[in-house]
Amino acid sequence: MPHIAALLLVAWACACTAASSHDNLQSIVQWAYPQAPPGKPTHHSPDEIIRVSDSRRTFRYKDLFGADSGATDWFPDSHPPLPRIVAHGTVPGAESCGGCHTVNGEGLPATAALAGLSRAYMLEQIDAFRRGLRGAHEPESATFMAKEVKLVGNHDIAQAVDYFASLTFKPNVRVAETAWVPRTHWRYYVLGADAGGHREPIGQRIIEMPVHPADYEHYDTHAGFIAYVPPGSIRRGARLANIGSGSVLACASCHGDRLQGLGTAPPLAGRSPTYIARELLLFASGQRDSPNAAPMRHEAEQLTPKEAISAAAYAASLGGEARAEK
Repeated sequence: MPHIAALLLVAWACACTAASSHDNLQSIVQWAYPQAPPGKPTHHSPDEIIRVSDSRRTFRYKDLFGADSGATDWFPDSHPPLPRIVAHGTVPGAESCGGCHTVNGEGLPATAALAGLSRAYMLEQIDAFRRGLRGAHEPESATFMAKEVKLVGNHDIAQAVDYFASLTFKPNVRVAETAWVPRTHWRYYVLGADAGGHREPIGQRIIEMPVHPADYEHYDTHAGFIAYVPPGSIRRGARLANIGSGSVLACASCHGDRLQGLGTAPPLAGRSPTYIARELLLFASGQRDSPNAAPMRHEAEQLTPKEAISAAAYAASLGGEARAEK
């Protein structure tokens, strides 16, 4: 995560997205792709001591944000020893896996959660990136990953895959249904509330934000997120997941009971709804095109934005508390 700015670069903008004629999920681009707009630089002493609210460790500013800082680990006792590829990278130009996907594998709204994914599934995705079947065009985060896996050797990839597969996924997002949300802006590749506390209608969006923004900005993997979704999303998503809609199959028919994963279909329960919605767009627009992606592409092409948001909200809600807000 220390190098996430270098990894993600800029998000999609509608004007530079080549949408296919059958893609009806294009509105997702406007809120689901992380951005880092230019802003005034923050001045810190390299030796400034940084703390987060739930760790006894301290780091210097340069340890978090320096060019050679690697993946930040506030809780080293909460996971097995980190392979070098996860902690620091191993070859010139290759970043640490934990820098973007976090050392506990729980990921961020901007990146995939890898903890608890099967070894076979992760290797399949790496092969797709290497063969140009995923991340060949956009978004920037996916094209970066396509370049990354070509730099890293099979031995290091095997170590990283084995590490993340050994972890137990712990959901870090709470879903809240609401018609009104804080007005937001992009900051550090995640949405943050504007100053002044202004609110606006949610419309057809997912607004996912850190619960503790300062801790998030210092790479605290326990900071957690709250995802605001439109009223009724979880109920609609439950129907899609368990019954289907029209020609759209029930999500559970492939992803298993309570979306815990089944066979080659990965688990979705408790994972970032922003990430899930973004992947549905990539399937629908043909940018995830490996052989095993074909069934998912067919399903995603038929979804409306409202259905995609509902499916993502329901999946995320299975990880823990979900509630309605006024």
